[in-house]
Amino acid sequence: MRGPMHQLFSSVISGLVTIRAYRKQRFFQTSYLVENDRSANVTFTYYLVSRLMGVRLEYMMISVVIVTASSVAYFRHYIEPGLLAYSLLNITDIVVFFVFTMRIWAEI
Repeated sequence: MRGPMHQLFSSVISGLVTIRAYRKQRFFQTSYLVENDRSANVTFTYYLVSRLMGVRLEYMMISVVIVTASSVAYFRHYIEPGLLAYSLLNITDIVVFFVFTMRIWAEI
């Protein structure tokens, strides 16, 4: 299955002699511009949604880090400080890798 741009291009290539014989260059040029505009709209929408989801994901991960930092501040007298620092370091690393992985996965 081919996209509309590829279909139009292949039909123009295969019927180039007929298009010139009937002087329909303007028609196919207009068809190309319409299909190009549709393709650009779809691409723009894809990137817009991808960026929107990326921003929402980052806000969610920031909230996870804030909750973890608040928990570390709350438990600082009950749990060993080295363990709390280790958990804070791990959660920030996990958040960074998770956001990166989700952004790469969304690009596929």
